Amino acid sequence: MTDQDTSRFETDKDSSEQASDQEALASANTDVNQPEGVGGEGIGDVEAELAKLRSEMEVANDLVLRTQAELENFRKRSRREIVEERRYATLPLLRDVLPVVDNLRRAIESVADSNSFEGLLEGVKLVAAQLDTVLTQHDCQLIDALEAEFDPNFHEAISQIPSQECPAGKVVHVSQVGYRLHDRVIRPSQVVVSTGPPAESDE
Repeated sequence: MTDQDTSRFETDKDSSEQASDQEALASANTDVNQPEGVGGEGIGDVEAELAKLRSEMEVANDLVLRTQAELENFRKRSRREIVEERRYATLPLLRDVLPVVDNLRRAIESVADSNSFEGLLEGVKLVAAQLDTVLTQHDCQLIDALEAEFDPNFHEAISQIPSQECPAGKVVHVSQVGYRLHDRVIRPSQVVVSTGPPAESDE
């Protein structure tokens, strides 16, 4: 083999090795860009799954937004209802009190027409009884204090006096009647408390 043939052979060999290297590099790039087991159909399935997930996410976001809007509307409606209830909470009581006011006015008018104070007294007694009934209907109860044991939860002592009739610590006189609503005191009864029998003076 001549030197020229040897040179041509080596050139062909180098060209063949370069081509082989390029094919190996292209094959490696193909393996990187296209994972094993994922062909053209696999990529299409992934894209379809992504599109499905995007659609489900949009539906979920829309549901969240609508739920938030409904919740805010519920809060606003509840606040309005609470304000209305507080504003007109005394309406039932006032409806029951108005007839009492009417009867009191009738009693006053009857006295003005007849100049009879006996009629006024009877009318006032009737109105007072009717008003007590209205208070009872609304669970406003009178606090019984006379001759009861003094209780600071229901009574307010304004003075103390000795008494032969009432033992010490008992209420001997009620200056102002107290009332309570259910178990809550609206105002305590103002009372005078007995200190017991007066001390006997030494002769």
